Amino acid sequence: MIEPMPRHPKLGPTGLDAQVPTEVADLQSQSRKFAREVMRPVAAELDKMSADDVVRPGSPLHDFLAEVKRTGLADLGALVQLPPAEQALTMPVLMEELGWGDAGLATLSIVRDVAKFTAFRLNSAELIERVGDGLGCFISTQPDRGSDAIDHLGLETYPGMRPTVGNLTVRREGADYVVQGQSSPWISGAPVASCGILQAACDFGAGFYDHEGRMNYIGLMVPLDEPGVSKSPPLAKIGQRSLPQGAIYFDSVRVPAEFVVAEGIDAHRDLATNLALAKTIVATAFVGVGRAAFDYAFAYTHERSQGGVPLIRHQSVRARIFQMWNRLEASRALVRRAVAYHYGPYGPSAIGSITAKVHATEASFALSQEAMRLFGANGLTPEYPVEKLLRDSQSSLIEDGENTILGINVVAMLARPDSVDV
Repeated sequence: MIEPMPRHPKLGPTGLDAQVPTEVADLQSQSRKFAREVMRPVAAELDKMSADDVVRPGSPLHDFLAEVKRTGLADLGALVQLPPAEQALTMPVLMEELGWGDAGLATLSIVRDVAKFTAFRLNSAELIERVGDGLGCFISTQPDRGSDAIDHLGLETYPGMRPTVGNLTVRREGADYVVQGQSSPWISGAPVASCGILQAACDFGAGFYDHEGRMNYIGLMVPLDEPGVSKSPPLAKIGQRSLPQGAIYFDSVRVPAEFVVAEGIDAHRDLATNLALAKTIVATAFVGVGRAAFDYAFAYTHERSQGGVPLIRHQSVRARIFQMWNRLEASRALVRRAVAYHYGPYGPSAIGSITAKVHATEASFALSQEAMRLFGANGLTPEYPVEKLLRDSQSSLIEDGENTILGINVVAMLARPDSVDV
C-alpha cells in the first residue's frame, strides 16, 4: 500500500536534503550559528572600512581569526583527516554555512591553515616549527600570468607557442632555491599571512621547460619573514572586502631544499589538486551566498507591501521566487555532486571542480541580482544586505579564474581525458 504524502513535507536545513548524519547536522547547526552571530556582524563592519584599516592591528578581522581558531570550525587539518566519504558530506555543508555568513571570511577561514596543513602533510619537524600557528596563503597567480596559471598543462597554449613562464620564477642554486619576481595582487590572505605555498616555473639547471616543451614546476613553502620578501598594500575592491588580498614581492629570496613541497610531475599534480580544492571551496561558499540572497528576498517579499498586500501575494513575485529556489537547488545539487567526485576514487577532478565553481558563482550572481530587484530601490542601499551580496558575487566570477576561461579549459580537458588527472 502506498503511504499518502504528508501534508507539510519536511525540508532539510538546506532545502531538499536527504537524511543527514547526526554529526554533520550538529556541525551545520553550529556553523550556522557562528555565521549568523559572528561572521555577519564582523563582515558588515569590515565592508565599511578601507583595505588598509581591515588588516591593521585592532581590526575586527584579527578578532574573527582568533574566534575561528578557538571554535575549530574551519580546521583544514581536521577536515582532511576524515575518511573521504565523510569529507564529501562535511565540506559542502560547512562551507555553505560559512559562505551564507560571508564569502570573504569563509575563504580566509580555510586559506589561513594551508601552510600549517602542508607542513604536517610533509611530516617535516623543521617546517612545522617554522610555520607554527601563523597564517598561510596560496601563491600561484602573477601579474602577467593570471588565468594562465590554471592551465598549467598548457592545453590552451596557442599552436607553436610555449606556456608563459611568468614574472615569478624559481631557480635551483646548489642545495637552495632562489625565488625572484612578484605575485599578482589577488593573493587571498597575503596581507596578514606569515607563510606562503608558492607554485611557479622552476629552472632546475636545464631551463624552465622539459624536453616536451612542458613547463617545469615546483611547489615551495616560503616563510614571508625571509630577507628579500615584501608585500604591497592590501588591495581595495568592490566586493569581498572582508578578504584581504595583495601582492608579494621576492627579491632573490633563498629557500633551502627542505622547504620543497613537490617538484616536476609531482608539482603539476600537487597544483592540480590545490586548484581543484580551491574551486570546490569557492563553489560551496557561493552556494551559501546564493542561499543568503534567496533567504533575504523571501523574507522581504513577505514583509513589504505593494498594492495593499505583501509582495508575495502577487503571482509574478511568486514566479520569480520559484525561479530563485529552482536555481539555488540546482546549484547546490551540482556542487555536491562535484564534491562527491572530488573525494571519490577517481578524484580530484579539475573538470568537476571548475564546473561546480562556474555554475555556483554564476547562480549566486543571478540570485543576488534578482534579490536586489525584489528589494526595489532599497536593494541599492547599504542599509539592506543584498547590495553587498551582489558585489561579493560579482567578484566571484573572476575569483580563482575567470569563468569563461575556466570553461574553455574544461573543454580542452574533455578533449584530452588522459591529461585530466595530471
